[in-house]
Amino acid sequence: MFLASCGRFAEAIAACAPDAFAERVPVQLRVRASIIDSQRGELDTAILKIREILDEDPDNAFAWSQLAEWWQQKGEHAKALSAAKRLIEIAPRAPASWGYVAECLANQGKLDECKTHLQRSIELDPSYLYGGYALLSLQTDAAEYDDALRTLSIVGPHLTDHERCAREARLQALANRQDESLAALRRATHAIAESAALLIDAADAMLRNGWAEPLKSQLSEEIKAGRASPAAVFVLIDVLTREAKLSAIEELCNSLDPASPHWAEGVSAYVEALGEAKAEDRIDTFVKPRADLLRRQSRTWGLVGGAYEQCGWLHETVAWMSDWPNRDDTQPHQFVSLALAQLQLGELEQVRAIVEHALALPVAAATDPLRVLGA
Repeated sequence: MFLASCGRFAEAIAACAPDAFAERVPVQLRVRASIIDSQRGELDTAILKIREILDEDPDNAFAWSQLAEWWQQKGEHAKALSAAKRLIEIAPRAPASWGYVAECLANQGKLDECKTHLQRSIELDPSYLYGGYALLSLQTDAAEYDDALRTLSIVGPHLTDHERCAREARLQALANRQDESLAALRRATHAIAESAALLIDAADAMLRNGWAEPLKSQLSEEIKAGRASPAAVFVLIDVLTREAKLSAIEELCNSLDPASPHWAEGVSAYVEALGEAKAEDRIDTFVKPRADLLRRQSRTWGLVGGAYEQCGWLHETVAWMSDWPNRDDTQPHQFVSLALAQLQLGELEQVRAIVEHALALPVAAATDPLRVLGA
């Protein structure tokens, strides 16, 4: 498959039929050749090949799954469903068999049948998260919140504590159960979180119910007591930003230990909010006394540069970020503001140098604005 990933499709297909198997190429290699055909856009050829394989090996579950997927890509949903149902006949206790059928049913708009099949998939294997997530999404969209909570209880042991509790908090909020929602959110803020995204989703549902005050009160209490994760700081600042309460955000940041990850999370969110609000006076008075601290981490360093550029402080942006060649923990997106400032100042050679440096970083593919500037 390496050859196919390089676009060398003809060689990849030839490699699936080596001379050693001239008499009879193994099924696994023939299936792989059909997949390569699909990758190079020859879906009809891929389907023809896989059907020939299934004529010889009608219980090949992987081949049926490929056929179902390719029929779906062609918009032949009835044929896709028929192929997927063969998976249940061949491997009825494999959760993925029921997942394939559920996906085909969803594409035909048969959502009740889809949910039944997804339910069966997680009954067979609660760790089958495709089935769990898909079922949760359908039940939530249909306002079947109690059913969604039951689904969460099945797959929950296979989620992180943070994810399980944050999802419960959102569902309880959607069901308009304030006490249960806040209790679940409290548990979620105590758990380790890779990001604040799920907490934000839960907070959104609470805010739509008009629960801003109890939400802010609980988050503030947990942060002050040292029980909450840094993600909770981000959520509280997000809520305060929506209310344009910049003074309250600054007060919160001042209460945090500068050596803690909570401070970094809070200050990052605050600086970003100041930039978006173009709050020039606040940016200046907040950054100057904390300049050394804000420079220590590239995250806050980049956000300050971004806030300066949003305010139109082009020379200040360039000065603040002048150490960019010497920072070794940066992300490509952090250079967008610097490149834009130099571009507006007419420093095209500097723009090119910045863009080339940023795009050479490991995750450069994620920063499309830099590619535009570089062009």
